[in-house]
Order: sequence, then structure tokens, then C-alpha cells
Amino acid sequence: TEFMLTDPNLTLVVEEEALAEAEQVDYEKSAELKSRLCIATEALEKLEIPESYNGIPVTEIASSAFAGMKDLKSISIPDSILRVGKDAFYGCISLPYKIDSINGLQYLGNEKSSHYVLLDRKRSSVSPILSIHNTTVVIADGALENYVQLTLAHIPASVRTIGDYAFRGCTG
Repeated sequence: TEFMLTDPNLTLVVEEEALAEAEQVDYEKSAELKSRLCIATEALEKLEIPESYNGIPVTEIASSAFAGMKDLKSISIPDSILRVGKDAFYGCISLPYKIDSINGLQYLGNEKSSHYVLLDRKRSSVSPILSIHNTTVVIADGALENYVQLTLAHIPASVRTIGDYAFRGCTG
């Protein structure tokens, strides 16, 4: 199943049953940020997020937006995305993540950078010093939360946004 978001003014709710039976997408108006993307389904395999719709930029992927979408194999993240919520891609086991072999950091890329979003730390690291990839643009909400040993993080100039609680609990 493939879907392209067409209206960032709406919070998108996709019910698996509705998608399977009627092949339709139900929309529900959102009173929150007009540029936030929220999707809830496990049925999608490919998703293309547009940079804007009707002149309004799509700038955020909400917390847990794609959580549990184990069949999602491809996602197109535009350069307009400046915030990625906590656990936005949690459980998306089919996505082509990049894992940094030194620090165990998990990234998700786009056409311009294979390390566009720093999502998480996938393994315990005893190193108190961390180097974030030099093409990373967004550090997701909670990305390095509770990395207790961390005393120094090298953040490249390419980073435009550091999410909420990205370094909470880093007490080293």
C-alpha cells in the first residue's frame, strides 16, 4: 500500500480496516500545529511526505507518528522537516536505517543526506564523547535521552534543530 500526504492542515488517521476494505483515507481536522504529520496504521509500505501543501510547509513529524509500522519500507523525508517527535519511527523494522558503528546511533536519511535525522541510540556505549554525523540536520525529541555516560557531544553545524528532551538524563 502506498500513500502520499496531501494536506498538512489535517491530522491524518488511517484505519487499517478502512484502508483494506474501502481503500480510502479518513481525515480528521487538527487544532494543533498545522504542519504536523500524524499517521496511525501498519498497512503502509511507502510514504512520501511533501515539503508543502498549498504553500504551507510540512515541518514536523509528530511523536509516535509511525510507531509500530513494521511494513513501512520507504519514507521520503523532505528538507522542510525540522522536528521529529519522540519514537516517531519506533518499531518500523523495515526502514533502511543507518547505524553508526562507533556510537551505535540510529539515523534516517533523505535524498540529500543519509543521516538527516538522528533518531536514537541503539546500543549501550561506554564512551563519554559522542560525535554526531556531519550531515545530520535534525536531532529527534528524546534521541539521546538517558545516555548517562555522555559528557561531550560534538554537534555539527549542519544541525538546525535539537528536539525536546534530546539530551535529558545525560548526567555524565
